[in-house]
Amino acid sequence: MIRKKAQVLLYVVGLTMTSIIGTAKIGLTEERTFSEPIVRGGPVEVARKGENGNDVDAQQRGANAYCKYVGYRYALDFEIKSLGSETGAWQWDVAAKKWWYCPTCGLALNNVLCKK
Repeated sequence: MIRKKAQVLLYVVGLTMTSIIGTAKIGLTEERTFSEPIVRGGPVEVARKGENGNDVDAQQRGANAYCKYVGYRYALDFEIKSLGSETGAWQWDVAAKKWWYCPTCGLALNNVLCKK
């Protein structure tokens, strides 16, 4: 009888541990899309400070900077939008390691898919 109770207890403990571990993994999202990302109340420029926003590699670095800022490692994909007459966006300043406002910037990230 004692052996049977011990087996049941170990079984219940095993289920509890499995469900706790399973629940913890549910909260970890490997990928997340950010729609119209905002930094300091404004749009995020597609390129980092000092880089050309029309350059594809610079755009990737800009999207990566945003993903790192929100706790992800890098951008898998992103979409760009023109700000039109509403120029002005926030750029990541690599040297200062902070966001810098660019009053003449006209391209911003519209959607960014970030990866953990």
